[in-house]
Amino acid sequence: MISAGKGQAGAGGEDAVQVPQHGKERLAELESLLGVKFNDQALLNQALVHRSAVLDNIFSNQRLEFLGDSILGMVVAERLFAAIPSANEGGLSEIRKRVINTRALAAAARAMRLGEWIHVADYESKRGGLSQEALLADAVESVIAAVYLDQVAPPSPFFKNV
Repeated sequence: MISAGKGQAGAGGEDAVQVPQHGKERLAELESLLGVKFNDQALLNQALVHRSAVLDNIFSNQRLEFLGDSILGMVVAERLFAAIPSANEGGLSEIRKRVINTRALAAAARAMRLGEWIHVADYESKRGGLSQEALLADAVESVIAAVYLDQVAPPSPFFKNV
């Protein structure tokens, strides 16, 4: 664990928040499985920190999960749009709903062995947190956001005013 530093007080008013960390070698192992070499491994590490593992949720993967959910939805929508030109909006939405769900994302997490890297509190681990589909699905969305933020070029200037 490392200290997040002064000025980043936790929920209890502490001067520092302890954020779980993987070593560079351990993260490199996951990068290899993902097929992605991160420029900023801190993003990948944060994607693996469940809210139960930190006092202040700003250091957890929740914000990344929020972004990853939207990115995944956009990518799947774009692929469906291209693959099924005859489908209307309702049909595309229904297919997307069947493709993107907790069970499917948890299966993807298991296939990537993502649970081996997720930091959770001891109490969460003891109650089977790393096998919970929702926790695994959230981690997949967080990793998607971390990859996006680290690897994808900034959007067109057109979107700055939208």
